[in-house]
Amino acid sequence: PITLVCAPAGYGKTNLLIEWARSTRSRVAWLTFDSADNDHDFLYRYLISALQTLEPQIGEEAIDLIQAAKGSGALTNSIANLGLTQLINELSLLPREIILVLDNFQALEEPNKLRSASLFLRNLPSTLRVVIASRSEPDLDLAKLRAKGQLTEIGADDLRFTEKEAGLFFQHSM
Repeated sequence: PITLVCAPAGYGKTNLLIEWARSTRSRVAWLTFDSADNDHDFLYRYLISALQTLEPQIGEEAIDLIQAAKGSGALTNSIANLGLTQLINELSLLPREIILVLDNFQALEEPNKLRSASLFLRNLPSTLRVVIASRSEPDLDLAKLRAKGQLTEIGADDLRFTEKEAGLFFQHSM
């Protein structure tokens, strides 16, 4: 249920995913990360906001849990993970599948955030598929996902034009 699109800048990862999202009949939620997202509070808010574009009620209990912990000054990784577990449970109750695109994933560098992302990916409900676009292989539990056959990988070689494709591209675009 996880697809990793991993290639250096300029390989068209985001453009590929935008075109794919426009053409698919599936429901797609989109979240693009930047370095400011290395804060658990922002991560969960943005993640839930992206999902709420498709399911407006999803994640409200998770946000309440995180807000209550933050209000008490006790927002720790384990409390944040309780919020994440709550979100996973809510997602498992969805009647239809959602695809979540996590673009610019390499911007996430904070170790607790990456552990939370691994927890999320290891426990994905059957109602959620995730597509990760990153300039480098993320520091996630990818070996376990590969071993379980839960990871599809698209790399730079898959995105690179052949000589024939490059010629066709220039023919059609000029």
